[in-house]
Amino acid sequence: MVILSRELHDSILAYINQCIVEDRIVTVADCLQRNYDYDIVNSLYSQMFVRILKKEIKRPTKASIVKVLFIFLLSLFTYLLFSQSLQRNEVLNSDHDYALLQKKVIADISISSPENNLMRECLGNEYEEILVQRLTDMKLCFETEAQQRRRGKPKTPDILFFIPMAVVTASSPEPVVIHWIDSKAMYADETTFRENIEQLKGYNNRYGRGMVIYWYGFVETILMSSDVVDNSIVVTDSIPTKWFSPLPVEEDKK
Repeated sequence: MVILSRELHDSILAYINQCIVEDRIVTVADCLQRNYDYDIVNSLYSQMFVRILKKEIKRPTKASIVKVLFIFLLSLFTYLLFSQSLQRNEVLNSDHDYALLQKKVIADISISSPENNLMRECLGNEYEEILVQRLTDMKLCFETEAQQRRRGKPKTPDILFFIPMAVVTASSPEPVVIHWIDSKAMYADETTFRENIEQLKGYNNRYGRGMVIYWYGFVETILMSSDVVDNSIVVTDSIPTKWFSPLPVEEDKK
């Protein structure tokens, strides 16, 4: 179970804030040195960067306009550099050229580029496929999000059970009945959870209690949220291994 302590979360947050202030990206080397999980740090870094950009767009200043313009130009430069090299069928012969290109590409992808959005979408789809396959292997009855949309349902979690199931997780040791599952390929702090709660409550209001999976883990204080404490929403970082049918099983009559 990847549940970060408040202390570790705040330490990661301070590192990310420092990177954002200094206009540099988070690196694997930095994470290894600090004993951080890179996937968690990178997920939170991307979320924080987007939050900052949204605030700056709502209240634009000269500095924020310059920053957004810089991101756009950096993305454009990377695209042009790639396209010109491909058109001339060039190869990068020097380590310096390769390192320069790699640095610019990584900087572009790590900020908020279309490539990064596509990468997140692909990761999200992969985790959803893992979830669907595991539930299928367990022979559970459910609809996927795509199947729900084809039926015209207005609220479409990633998984909607035909028959509600009871699960046991590390954060919910007692069996809890759930009607749906939503998969999130990210790390969640309190702000992430607040950003997601309206969507999750929408599923609750329509289908009943459900479960959200934050595949990269979450900060421990989320478990103190009123929506989690009263078991309205089950929060976990993986697919539970213990499943029970809340319906009585009828014995065959001979």
